[in-house]
Amino acid sequence: MGSMAFSRMAGAIFGSVFFLMGASEINTGQKNVSPSSTVPAPVQNICDAPEFSQFDFWLGHWQVLDRANDHILAGTNHIEKLKGGCALLEHWTAQSGGSGESLTYYDPTSRKWRQIWIAAPGYLIDISGSLIKPGVMQLEGFLQPYSGIKSPFRGTWTANKDGSVCQFFEIKNGPPNTGWSPWFDGLYKPLSD
Repeated sequence: MGSMAFSRMAGAIFGSVFFLMGASEINTGQKNVSPSSTVPAPVQNICDAPEFSQFDFWLGHWQVLDRANDHILAGTNHIEKLKGGCALLEHWTAQSGGSGESLTYYDPTSRKWRQIWIAAPGYLIDISGSLIKPGVMQLEGFLQPYSGIKSPFRGTWTANKDGSVCQFFEIKNGPPNTGWSPWFDGLYKPLSD
């Protein structure tokens, strides 16, 4: 074996050992520097701030009843926190077979919540806003069918004393001075495991 090939093999082996053992376990004869002294202290998660918990009343596994239609089951919904509490992820399954997901997050620069919703079949909702009083979140923006006209859209979530949540969606169809019309009136009740 030539000296060049041996050097490459030795380098590869040493590199593998160095990787597997970790730099802190190899004594090079020089002053040991603890890896922890070179690693910055952990940064506090900004998402631990209380504002990021304002929508926590919506977290959980839910059955969703349609209050406008004799409380029939409209579907099920699962809302969970993700990314260290920085966002909420919604997984909706309708009784009719449709589905949708939303990402909802608090933006500390604007001090507003924003929700982006994508549904099958074919529309999106983009709304933002804030708590209008404790336990009542209101977000407003638009609903955009993939093959239609964008409409003003508003959602209001209200935490009830019994642990349920009311979700009331409204839409404006027509000229700009048109009033709000109900779009969906849901009652979220905890889904038994």
